[in-house]
Amino acid sequence: MEPEYKAYKRSPHAKVPCVDCHIGEGADWFARSKLSGMRQVWATFTGEFSRPVPTPIKHLRPARETCEKCHWTEKFHGARLLVRHIYGDDVKNTRTTNVVRLKVGGRNKSTGRYEGIHWHVAPDVRIEYEALDSKRTKGVTPISKKTADKKYSGAQAYHKARHRLYGESLAGYQTDMKAAGVGKVYYQDYTAFPTWRPPTMWKSADKGYKLHLLSHKQVEFKQSRASFVPVLAELAPEQLLLINPTTAKAAGVAEGDAVTITSHHALTGETRSLKTKAHLFDGLRPDTVSLSHHYGLTSHPSTKGQGSSPNNLFFGDEGYIQCTNDASFHVMVKVTKG
Repeated sequence: MEPEYKAYKRSPHAKVPCVDCHIGEGADWFARSKLSGMRQVWATFTGEFSRPVPTPIKHLRPARETCEKCHWTEKFHGARLLVRHIYGDDVKNTRTTNVVRLKVGGRNKSTGRYEGIHWHVAPDVRIEYEALDSKRTKGVTPISKKTADKKYSGAQAYHKARHRLYGESLAGYQTDMKAAGVGKVYYQDYTAFPTWRPPTMWKSADKGYKLHLLSHKQVEFKQSRASFVPVLAELAPEQLLLINPTTAKAAGVAEGDAVTITSHHALTGETRSLKTKAHLFDGLRPDTVSLSHHYGLTSHPSTKGQGSSPNNLFFGDEGYIQCTNDASFHVMVKVTKG
């Protein structure tokens, strides 16, 4: 078990006692663990145990009774932008930046749907697979998704797995919305097969708004209201526009310059603006800029002077607030100095 123990000590769960996950709460599973422990002690004493120790794939306690005590599936996280700075071992400790958009998802209370990488935790979804051998060295047989009343499977793909491409539920939603007289803008992306179309916001590029605006999360803060905490606010005291150096140079913008960000509604032509300072950041694509969502709050005196919220630039009406391809955080902007 040495490799497993070393991996555990270096994992995010290093401070979580083993028994919290492998046994959990309750007298029933406590008794089971003791009985299983007696067998393991005897196997250790006699040397009659498998080498290497196999991964336990049978008789495990359901994850809902252990993992989900901490990993709460009802919590909706949505998408998160993770920005990490890494410093090299050279003399100047050269900094490189990684930016990753995490589609964490969870249960979206506004739609009732499970999204992102946690779509599978929905109570009516069951993922099944079967190992080709007990040691799981030969992969898995066809994988399938079950809901409360149907079982889906797709055509043979790769690694001997089956993947569902046709979504009957999406096709059904579109049919129901059409019958109810709902506008096309709301159901156009409910397609049974994955269907690409240009996002609504791209129409703004023809008007000179050619930069995608992101709203990111900073490592100094956990939530928007974390900027209320004075010691954290000292680490990141004000709103800054992250902009690629190439884009900044084209706009005549230098580090720390005052800039105006103006967004454009592709359907109505409405524009919105806010002012902040520029921070040159090579971790973003040249066609993208980003503002932190932690600023712009006014309910606490310590937030005075921290800057505006990017929410002032986003739109929440028809064409921009949907449950599918478009979203309220999709908008094109332009950046000017001053």
